[in-house]
Amino acid sequence: HNLDIHGDTACLATVDGNYIALNLNTGSIEWQVFLRKGIRTGKPEFIDGQILFNAMSYDKNDRPYCSFLCLDLFTGALIKEIRTEMWWESLSIRSGNIVVASSWEKIYAIDLAKGGKYLWEVKDKDGDDVEGDPVIAGNLVYQAFKTKVAAYEVTTGKKLWSTRYPWELDARTENDQYNYAFPRELQVKDHLLLAGPLALDKLTGKVVWQVKITDKNTIHPGLFRDRYLYLPVGKTIMKIEALTGNVAWTAKRKEDDFKLLDIQA
Repeated sequence: HNLDIHGDTACLATVDGNYIALNLNTGSIEWQVFLRKGIRTGKPEFIDGQILFNAMSYDKNDRPYCSFLCLDLFTGALIKEIRTEMWWESLSIRSGNIVVASSWEKIYAIDLAKGGKYLWEVKDKDGDDVEGDPVIAGNLVYQAFKTKVAAYEVTTGKKLWSTRYPWELDARTENDQYNYAFPRELQVKDHLLLAGPLALDKLTGKVVWQVKITDKNTIHPGLFRDRYLYLPVGKTIMKIEALTGNVAWTAKRKEDDFKLLDIQA
């Protein structure tokens, strides 16, 4: 589950409850540690020689057991485990031991230096679903929702602004399936917060530029290289200049949608 790469090492959990680190140059296992049988792990973060991720398993009475784990990156040794109230779909970590996590309608923050003490918890007042990972930049944390993107103070959870996406959501396709026209990945570049085909001022949430979506379908995570954003939207791939929103080129794909889940260079 959730394979992730750090340098020459790939880390992932196996269905039998082990967490392993693979050397990408040799394919050999650098270390392996047993966590819990049937464990499900979230996307890890790598900070200061440590791997940090959330995990969930079930006890003998089929009740969920959720926790936040910290392992040594080089040996796999368990440094700490903190019990959490629920499974976190995604998380982001700021140096200084603050972890911001999100799941469904809520965003949480805990302090690792204080044994996992909860700092704050925020639920969207409109009941909007959380989408994708929170992104921490400086003293702010940004979170994408199904209909908007919002910014909060990292230490207090105070909401600073929210901006609704200026395009139609949940239109139905020819196959009567829901589209997913919301960005699953946010990126901070200079003074901008990039949310798919939308760029916002990261401090105020005001729209700086918007690329019109003609293919109203799934907005996949984009790839940022140099000053350009390569963004797949439905069957279209766009090359966008990040600071201005100018579209350098667009290309149409022939394959069915939902097959392109990521873009790499």
